[in-house]
Amino acid sequence: MRTTKIIIALLICITGMHAQTRSQWIEKAGKCFGLSDYKCAEMCFRKAIELSDKDHDDLYILYANMGTAQRRDNKKNIALESYDMADKLKPDNVFVLTNRASLKHQLNDEVGALIDFNHAVRIDSLNEEVLINRSHQLKVMGDTIDAIKDLEKIIKMNPKSLPARNNLADVMMNRGQLDE
Repeated sequence: MRTTKIIIALLICITGMHAQTRSQWIEKAGKCFGLSDYKCAEMCFRKAIELSDKDHDDLYILYANMGTAQRRDNKKNIALESYDMADKLKPDNVFVLTNRASLKHQLNDEVGALIDFNHAVRIDSLNEEVLINRSHQLKVMGDTIDAIKDLEKIIKMNPKSLPARNNLADVMMNRGQLDE
């Protein structure tokens, strides 16, 4: 009798886990992410993706978020595949492009990173965060002239932008232009 109750309880737990909805998996992924449990977050995003219709408008977000979890779990090459899938599902998305560009930079694919940053800037030429990130990428690649142009564009749009001002001072200092 006791064994039967244990078996029934186990079956309820097992079926309950599989019966979770897509939104429940997404919610659980968010909780795992908040606890810095990136393996758990990746697994939950994967389950949510499995339960998604191919027509879900936000499927690309799940792939992008899974890529971020993988990236933070130091699975960078797998994360790149997730970002690529997100880009395939929603081409020309600035969020996906900048995350993938940043990952490519970490993987020492400087040219690939710049391509993605350039693409993101073509889509949203007034996005301060994208311009700052691209200016950093340009600086890393030795193109301080274009890096300065991006930072000056930001300062023209938003004179109080501390990140742009700090990065501009850093670029100028690296160029030996201490007075500027």
